[in-house]
Amino acid sequence: MRRRRAISLASTLVASALTVSLAVPAVAASPSPHVTSPSRTLASPSAGSNQDDTLPWAPRSTPTADPSPLLRSETLGGLAAATASSTVHQLDVVIATPKGQKRTVQDSDVRSLVSDVSGYWSGQTNGRASFTVKTIKYVTATATCSSSSSADNTSVVTKLWTQGSKAVTSNKQDWWGGGSPKTGPAAREHLVVLYPFAAGDPHGLTTCNGMLGLGTTPTKASVGNSGLTFALFGASDAAADHANASQFYESRQSLAHELGHNFGLQHASMWWCLKGASDGAFSSLSCLMASYLDPYDVMGGGNGDKGIPALSGPQKIRLGLLSTAQRRTVTDTTALTLQPVPASEKGAPAGLQAAQVKDPSTGEVYTVEYRPSLPGVTFPATDLGSPFGTYDMGGSGDYTVDDGVRVMRLATSQGETSWGNWSKNEQAIVPIGPASNRTSYLPDGKTFTTRSGKVSIRVAAQGATASVSFVVHRKARLSVARTATTQRYAQTAVRVTARTATTNGVRPTGTVTFKDGSRTLKTVRTSSAGVAAYTLPKTLSVKTHSVTATFSPDAATKARYVEAIAVGTKVKVTKASAAASVRLAHTKIKKGSKPKVTVKVAVKGITKPTGTIKVYENGHKVKTVKLTSSRKGKITVTLPKTKKRGTVKIVAKYSGTSKIAAKTTKTVKLKVR
Repeated sequence: MRRRRAISLASTLVASALTVSLAVPAVAASPSPHVTSPSRTLASPSAGSNQDDTLPWAPRSTPTADPSPLLRSETLGGLAAATASSTVHQLDVVIATPKGQKRTVQDSDVRSLVSDVSGYWSGQTNGRASFTVKTIKYVTATATCSSSSSADNTSVVTKLWTQGSKAVTSNKQDWWGGGSPKTGPAAREHLVVLYPFAAGDPHGLTTCNGMLGLGTTPTKASVGNSGLTFALFGASDAAADHANASQFYESRQSLAHELGHNFGLQHASMWWCLKGASDGAFSSLSCLMASYLDPYDVMGGGNGDKGIPALSGPQKIRLGLLSTAQRRTVTDTTALTLQPVPASEKGAPAGLQAAQVKDPSTGEVYTVEYRPSLPGVTFPATDLGSPFGTYDMGGSGDYTVDDGVRVMRLATSQGETSWGNWSKNEQAIVPIGPASNRTSYLPDGKTFTTRSGKVSIRVAAQGATASVSFVVHRKARLSVARTATTQRYAQTAVRVTARTATTNGVRPTGTVTFKDGSRTLKTVRTSSAGVAAYTLPKTLSVKTHSVTATFSPDAATKARYVEAIAVGTKVKVTKASAAASVRLAHTKIKKGSKPKVTVKVAVKGITKPTGTIKVYENGHKVKTVKLTSSRKGKITVTLPKTKKRGTVKIVAKYSGTSKIAAKTTKTVKLKVR
């Protein structure tokens, strides 16, 4: 029997702005610290409150304002680099109690909370990150949260960070400074401000207007990062005290979540597209990021007292937590067996947890993993409400969350549309199915296809493991080789060879069409080894030619999802080389006679060269004649009368043409008596 959480999605259009609010009523049987918070408006830059937003953490030398309407532009800097060998993170914990409110939290409660969170992160990172309490300070809060629906409590938290950092440092150092960049904690050190739940608010729905936590987030994800963290905190996890137990579980989930932000992780959410599309570009105006709607990830909604959910594949990969045996990059059509994502990496069975495939058309990466049942978690069968407004998109079961194979993406950039905003690297489930009945999982026998149509993912069976097949429509791998980079007009020719390489498990065969620019030269069928060759015409014009080999797959190759591809190369055609000679009719003549010379021009491949011949005596041009085709490369020239006795040096120069290179003869000597 499948455990389900159905969430109805709806939208409200107000004037020209689309307002999206995330509001899910609390469910006592399975409290979710982030999903069950009051609504926030994503369309207006000035409206709304933070459930659990993050603040950017950047070096002081390069402060950047975050474009998200719900995030402030404060930056922090000066973080020390973590050493590769260190694993334990130090927590400076400050309990900030509003004036007049009785403090119920003791040191033992704090250490119990940190112990649980440390055990979780140690398990997720296989011992690469754990937490211990360095200091605990108790202060009277200088700023207090407001439960007003219009309140933005982010400024309250930043003031508490300033107060807390001064309380835990010997020189009363201000790590936050009201928005001014300061030094910040040392490597693997975190400032944690814990703030009490208001009376009668066991799930944190009203204490800070639904904000259960806040954390700073560095640009690059690493388990060695530090940061500032805020979380609501109750007292013990005693089962007899339901209010305090609920608060403890909320705090445990929130603190683990916010420390994930300190590591550099963004939210685990859901990407919802309208108009029947299940997959849309992050730049699409008809899609939105529904933050937190992934209760299977610590960076999502969570499961309250049912335990902190494990990190998803994309998050683990960003933190470098998966070995090469636990992750696979799919490049060709293949079938894989996925192991279930373990609750803890410690002692987890070896095997493939996450498969990533890159869409060859859009360049976006999709991660696939198998989520088993969450121990002790039973999703309520009733609808949790309409978190996106009042217009129902198709019924109470618009979006169903359950176990199974999941397809996820990471936002490729910071984004904001009229539907909402999101952070770069925010993880998003791609919901499967029609808009009226989408699921967080891919059912057995069903196929998900990316919006480009180039990648399809299909689940064959799910049980102890999941059998998943990937179809990747890939362009054939094709290389082009030349016997030379140049050829001489009419004399030499370059042979171009196109060769396919194994693509999607086969050697592509078909035809290759060779083109000179847009002009088709020849279509050649490949051999069984995927080779097609063609010798270029010797008569290609003198210039640099763009030669393209376009492979077209045959039916057998198409059946393996291999597509056509064109690969180009350059071939330079130079002028034909010529041989030229000059011969005297007589080597000795009398003064005043007219010498005669015969000039021959021979061009291999061209029997009737044309051009101009100039004859020089002692360096001075004395005759110019045209070499016509009728001469067949031979012409006799009568030179002017000789005026002086002595030796005359005679040379002939052939001018060449657009196709034949110029040539100068050797010098011959004429004696004038």
